[in-house]
Amino acid sequence: MGATILQLLVVTLIGLCLAQPTPPGLRARMTTKGMDYVSSVAVKILRDKVRGMHINDASGEADIKVGKVKYSFTGMKLDGFSGLDTKVHPIAGRGLEWTANIGNININGDWRYEVRVIFKIKDHGTFTASVSEVRFKMGVSLDHDPQGHLTIKSTSCNAYVGGARVRFSGGASWLYNLFSHNVEKTLKKELTDIICREARRAVDKKAEDFLSHIPLSVRLGDHNEMMLDYGLTAAPNFAADHMETYHKGEVHWATGGKRSSASRPAPFPDSTESTSMLYVWASDYVLRTLADTAQTHGILQQKVNPKDFPLEQRGAFNTTCHVGLCIGGVIPELGKKFPNTTVSLGLASKATPNVTITPDGVHLRFQGNIDFSANLPNGVEKHAFSANTSLFLVANASVNTQTNKVTSQIVHQRVKIGVLESAIGNISDAGLQFAVSTILRIFVIPKLNELGGKGMPVPNFGPVKLLNPQLHLLQNAIMVKTDARYVPKDTTLYY
Repeated sequence: MGATILQLLVVTLIGLCLAQPTPPGLRARMTTKGMDYVSSVAVKILRDKVRGMHINDASGEADIKVGKVKYSFTGMKLDGFSGLDTKVHPIAGRGLEWTANIGNININGDWRYEVRVIFKIKDHGTFTASVSEVRFKMGVSLDHDPQGHLTIKSTSCNAYVGGARVRFSGGASWLYNLFSHNVEKTLKKELTDIICREARRAVDKKAEDFLSHIPLSVRLGDHNEMMLDYGLTAAPNFAADHMETYHKGEVHWATGGKRSSASRPAPFPDSTESTSMLYVWASDYVLRTLADTAQTHGILQQKVNPKDFPLEQRGAFNTTCHVGLCIGGVIPELGKKFPNTTVSLGLASKATPNVTITPDGVHLRFQGNIDFSANLPNGVEKHAFSANTSLFLVANASVNTQTNKVTSQIVHQRVKIGVLESAIGNISDAGLQFAVSTILRIFVIPKLNELGGKGMPVPNFGPVKLLNPQLHLLQNAIMVKTDARYVPKDTTLYY
């Protein structure tokens, strides 16, 4: 019983429910509200699984008036229990304490005895037993290994069984009554030993082995080319109303190579919140290492073609204006050199974008080059000119509670651009500034906001679904607070 509940607790805590940077890039908190919910779920699971659970055979002997009787109990199974109340709560500075109070446990099995009076008497049959006032308390410590896995170890265990009543079936009932109190004493002792022995084995062996095999990273990118490392950087911390874990939160290239050179994460803002079950803080260090890794491996390059936009908007990329405004009208040199065609843009970052989170939004500063090319009728792209650009964006983010998706919107944008070199003659910086600003304002930003408005589903870890998640932008960090619900039929991680 102890093993089942504690393993569930461990899995849920990890599911959320990972040279090491200090302070960490990720911080997670489970409150006593979350731990109480884990306990309630564990009770429901335990009620379904406990029926039929085997108990080790027990034996003993007793002196009675007619001689010495040897007895044994085999094939013992738990037939259910009632009145289970279990709690898991943190002990400040030490670890977790798990307590359980069980009203009654019902057991059935087979009995056999042998007694010599003048001659040997043997008999056997079945029995049912009711054990009452069962309770135990276990201490658990959590730490981390050099690889970043969570480690677990039991530190103490005390069990108590208040009473036991046994009813025998078959054989000579008058003889049972002579040693029934011995049987009940043996059964109580065996159950007391079993509870702590099995619970400690579940923690020190099974749970420890499970934790050592939990992945410490998740793949990112269109082709899974990057990885987010969430290995633990320190031992968990325990306060009176919560437990916290600290994780690297560092993005790196999946096949190895140079690690990010992004500056170390800033300390997380102080927080005493405990009204929700779970809290996760992500430092902007996570985004900076993502940007640095993407820049180092040439991911921050993008080709923009007229065909990427709806048909009614493609005219803006024409070198000769037929209806409305086009880039050739703003930059006449394009229309003169390459009339009656379209322009493609090649964007490339020349330095790692700077990402900062503030309560006002997520701030992105991008430095790069834009290469303008004419799309000739024969399918060849002909270089026209290059520009140096500085782009500043501010986006906000929130969770849509109806769809349970994280949505975003760009709320401010500013661009500064100047000609770097030209193959079509002198180009006005003012005209180029107007053209690019117009393309951003009318086409690119609305397209990005359309994608951001569709949102990304809040991830669920297997059977644990997040309820009413809320996202808050803080100084240098994002905080997500949420409750959770256990839905046992689904066991996959999906987005």
